[in-house]
Amino acid sequence: METCTPQQYQQYLETFAVPNPANRQLINEGKVGLIFLPDSQFRYDRKVGYSFETAVSAEAGADRRLLFIRIDSWDPQYRETAAAGEIDYCIPMAYDGASDRERLTWTIGFGGAWSDTRAEAIVVLDSTWRDWFQSFSDGLAFSNPSAESAAFMRFGERERDAIRAFSA
Repeated sequence: METCTPQQYQQYLETFAVPNPANRQLINEGKVGLIFLPDSQFRYDRKVGYSFETAVSAEAGADRRLLFIRIDSWDPQYRETAAAGEIDYCIPMAYDGASDRERLTWTIGFGGAWSDTRAEAIVVLDSTWRDWFQSFSDGLAFSNPSAESAAFMRFGERERDAIRAFSA
């Protein structure tokens, strides 16, 4: 887990999608958490797939933590027919001419994700979400109020490790 400065902590909260706690609920007999994001931050499309990347940062000198969830979309048919090298292994990078948002993304400890489109959203959850994350076991779903369904992130060891670090 990386630490971030108080300034970065504020920037993360101001720059990325910060869900409203009123827009969350438990589904599937209380085993899955569902978070609704505004359509401007996340658009669900049943024709594409979604991959997820998680990271946790702690604010330097404070007990506050941030859980980051990066949601990428990809087209399964394109993936099956793409030639070698057409799909990138995307790791956020700071480069000459990068936007402030790209540079800020670089400071988050993501390992990268396969993607053939842009990142749909980077969701950031602060320490007030800790207890809610401990109340369900199977995974987390993201949607928006106008969508027919949701993108589901099943908890594997990597996700559980991030949530344990976030909840510590």
